[in-house]
Amino acid sequence: MVYTHRLTGRDLLLLTGPRAGGHLAVGDTVVIRTPAGGTLRTAVRTVEAHTRPGTIIVGVPASIGDVPAGSLLYLP
Repeated sequence: MVYTHRLTGRDLLLLTGPRAGGHLAVGDTVVIRTPAGGTLRTAVRTVEAHTRPGTIIVGVPASIGDVPAGSLLYLP
């Protein structure tokens, strides 16, 4: 489950949530599934790992639109 934060002045949407699964890198394509069942595809622009253990922040282009809290991020 992710939480979102938009950075003003940059085309960047930060998705924060628990990390599980394989390695995630800049340029990887990810799928975001919203609680309503919608699907968004985008590329990772930044990965921040300086959060609580087991948590990660992933930056994606803000141009993908709103990503509601509770969405899930997957590597396809």
